[in-house]
Parts: sequence; structure tokens; C-alpha cells
Amino acid sequence: VSPQDVMNKLGADILRLWVASTDYTGEMAVSDEILKRAADSYRRIRNTARFLLANLNGFDPAKDMVKPEEMVVLDRWAVGCAKAAQEDILKAYEAYDFHEVVQRQMRFCSVEMGSFYLDIIKDRQYTAKA
Repeated sequence: VSPQDVMNKLGADILRLWVASTDYTGEMAVSDEILKRAADSYRRIRNTARFLLANLNGFDPAKDMVKPEEMVVLDRWAVGCAKAAQEDILKAYEAYDFHEVVQRQMRFCSVEMGSFYLDIIKDRQYTAKA
């Protein structure tokens, strides 16, 4: 598979994500199916980030910040997940374990946030007063 063909077909970000998600200490497998999964992963990460950032519009920490003890349990859980993901990702970067960075980021975006937390809070996001 030619890197240029992948870039032309799927884009440079997908190629970079595939490279980062591959354990370079072993054999690196590539196929159309593997690249399709990388593209799906990229979209999940991007959509989660877009949703989170869109909900920060107009947020002023000086007046909008909520103390952890005043948060509902679900929100405290989400903050804890984000903190744990950040710590795990930083450790993986320090160890040059890039495929673990991608796996942890995917678990955070797809499982912890996308399939659970964000799904639960969507009603609150769209019905709560601004």
C-alpha cells in the first residue's frame, strides 16, 4: 500500500493515525480494512472533540466553574475519566508507546464519553438554560 495513495484516498490524518496506532516493535499490518478502521477511529475522536468543544462556547471559568463537590456524581465520574486518560496518555508518550496513546484516546472518546457519558447528558445539554 502506497502512503501517497492512502493520503489521496483517506487523507494525511488517517495515515498518521494508522502509523501511531500500530505497534512498531512488531510487524506492521496494513490493508484497506485496517485503514477503514483507522478512518472510523479518527471520526470518533474528532466528533467527540467537536461535541465537547462546542459545549464550551461562552464558558467563563471565573463565573461558570463548578466545584467538584457540587457536581452530580456522573459529572465527577467524567472528570475523573478525563484526568485518568490524560495521565495514561502522558505516560504512554513518555514511554514512546504511541499505539497505547491512540488506544487510550479511543477508549476515552468511544467508550467512556461517546457510548456512555455524552449519550446520557445530551438531554441535559439541549434542555438546560444557557
